[in-house]
Amino acid sequence: MAKYEFSKYDKRVHNLGFWSTLIMVIAMVAVPFGMQKTFDIEIALAETLKVFFTAVTVFAPIAICEFVSYAPLLGAGGQYIAFVTGNVMNMKLPAAKNAQKICNVESGTPEAEAISALAAAVSTVVTTLIITVGMILIVQILPVLQAELFKPAFSNLLPAIFSALAIPVFVKALKTTAVPGGISVILTLVLSYQVLCAATRQFYVLPAFLVLAVLWEYFLYRREAQP
Repeated sequence: MAKYEFSKYDKRVHNLGFWSTLIMVIAMVAVPFGMQKTFDIEIALAETLKVFFTAVTVFAPIAICEFVSYAPLLGAGGQYIAFVTGNVMNMKLPAAKNAQKICNVESGTPEAEAISALAAAVSTVVTTLIITVGMILIVQILPVLQAELFKPAFSNLLPAIFSALAIPVFVKALKTTAVPGGISVILTLVLSYQVLCAATRQFYVLPAFLVLAVLWEYFLYRREAQP
């Protein structure tokens, strides 16, 4: 088997991504420790560790599944940017997929990886600008956002984004997506989106559907490979 060698671009992306991620982790950890030292706050170590391990138990499997499943879509550069800046599902991933679609490139190619990184970076800048404007004009904007007219829209924002992204994929590969997509739709209708996709249930739901999708694709592959 031929050994894969990183290109100069790959090496620079991973080097920059590693150090920028490390710097951001240190910066985020430094905030609570800095406040603790500045205001002489005593940290209850036992309670802190208890809460920490509870959060890890719930979110670590989700994070691993997201890392593995997003990698082919975002590429290395896009994934570093997305995981450092946040809003992966509702901002970075839709931006990257839409940019790939506009540029007519296939996921997993070097072109798609470069476009995903640019899309994630641009969406980060746009998000930062919007948040900055929102902070400045929060008094004027808040009554509009809290109006009864907009409540249904904000309650269904994430499903609307992913529906728009999923439908073209379903249509393009209907045989592959029929079973996992159909089961997810049925469960959503039976249990409701809020119940099925609650943070405490993603520990089970996301890995289960990843395994289901892989098994169904393997079944199709074996069936088509038979003479």
